[in-house]
Amino acid sequence: MRQRPKAEPASQAPDSVLEDLGMQISPLRSSPPQTGNDGARVPPVITPGSTPQTSLGPGFDLSDHYDFEGLAVLPLKQYTRLQPGPEEPITLDHLYTSMLYASFWPSHPFLPPHRLLEEHVSGSGGTSLIPVINYIGSIYIRVRHDELQALTPPQPLEEYPQNGFTVQSLILLAISSHMSNNPTQAQAFLATATDTAIAIGLHRHDFATSHGKENHALEESWRRTWWELFILDIMFAGLNQTSSMRLKCIDSDVLLPCEEAMYHNSDTQPSARSLAEFDRRFFAEEEVEYSSFSYRIAAARALSVIIPVSIVQPLHSLPSHTEAELVLENLILHLPKQIQSFVYKDGSTNEIIFQTHMLIHAPRSFLATSGLIHQITCAPNTANLHSESILHETKKTVDAADGICQMISAPSSLYSRTPFFVCAVALQAIVHLGAYNLPQWSHKQSLMQQQVQMSIGALKKLSGVWETANVVLAQVKSVARAVFEPPRDVRVANDERDITSAYHGLEEAGIEETLLVNLRDYTQGDDDSWFDDFVGQN
Repeated sequence: MRQRPKAEPASQAPDSVLEDLGMQISPLRSSPPQTGNDGARVPPVITPGSTPQTSLGPGFDLSDHYDFEGLAVLPLKQYTRLQPGPEEPITLDHLYTSMLYASFWPSHPFLPPHRLLEEHVSGSGGTSLIPVINYIGSIYIRVRHDELQALTPPQPLEEYPQNGFTVQSLILLAISSHMSNNPTQAQAFLATATDTAIAIGLHRHDFATSHGKENHALEESWRRTWWELFILDIMFAGLNQTSSMRLKCIDSDVLLPCEEAMYHNSDTQPSARSLAEFDRRFFAEEEVEYSSFSYRIAAARALSVIIPVSIVQPLHSLPSHTEAELVLENLILHLPKQIQSFVYKDGSTNEIIFQTHMLIHAPRSFLATSGLIHQITCAPNTANLHSESILHETKKTVDAADGICQMISAPSSLYSRTPFFVCAVALQAIVHLGAYNLPQWSHKQSLMQQQVQMSIGALKKLSGVWETANVVLAQVKSVARAVFEPPRDVRVANDERDITSAYHGLEEAGIEETLLVNLRDYTQGDDDSWFDDFVGQN
């Protein structure tokens, strides 16, 4: 495992961070409560309708001092105002921004480091980003305290300002809308972000230097914004099963992002490299170390090759399937040692490397699942591949699903995972459910049940943040009931198995096409072992 880089020391002690909010942190230390003459605790005075202010100090990050997984906030009834009044200026809410940087930002670090956020949004155009940042942070804080609700999401505009802040805002809104079970609105946000990015020249090398306020970290933020949009364009294509990836064909000379530790803590200029250099790394005489973000981009590009093959294709297109597999295999074989583990020696997780591994495992599900994910919100309209291809790829697919399952139990909070991990978990569950009744996996049935239960547990937890997880949770449970609890009234006539009633249970779950191809394959010939595998102990 990798040695985690040392973070800069915080400029303020954590004990006083939430003092003004009237919060008591348990089981962590908090400031001593104020008491009256009778010894009774005197709660802090917070005028209803006002916004309690915190002083986090430059560079302070709550995640450096608190374990958010075990954080309990008690109680906060006075914090009642959820939106600024019409006459009040929109400002960054320190509590919301701290939650965003502790939970969302590690997986999608295209905004500047927390210490530079105020400078980033100051001046013309930047204020449009503030309500979006507050909104994303409020989504996470509601999980910590039931009495707080998420802010109302900013409404789409008829016309957006043509600047980089619009692109950053729309990236945040596209992700949150998709994971709030509004994929149509998410796609609209992504399309507008793409149009704006191209119009302002975000895909050009000089955009970062001309808009970075002579600050290397802010310049890096604009480069990361382009690459975040590039990755999001591909991920949405995979989730929506469309071959339309607009940014894949855009001629861009934006340099690759630097390593995370340098971006977080350093004001020195990063030694950025180009995508062309990265593509030539296979044949370079000397090994060059590229950032973890660069391999995240590489994983997304591999996914972009696989997506068109996973959509409905004629049988003569199967060689394209092999080519897509080679792209993925080459990426895996050439992962450097520092990218092969996303867990540091101290048990913490590098979320960018984590997401890279997620993007490596998920494509096998796109390539070789047998139609089960057709019914899952995270990946609709996935077509069945030819059954021979399915059988050939089953082991690799199940191995990939095993890898995603292991990622569920990775150290640190599930809430700090990318929101798209919901979809990866759903794919993992569906792969295991699809393989459960195949003869070659009969020896793993007990393990697969445990793995599906783990995925259901993860989805249940993530459903507290994202509505899509709640929807997918119900769908996965429905499929699991059909697979693990098949009907008992299977009839036998003329030595032929009548599996009509077996299909009935799948039909009720909305997945009548799921196992049809595989069952038809296995019911041919004299071998009746498929039947025992299908009905299990019944």
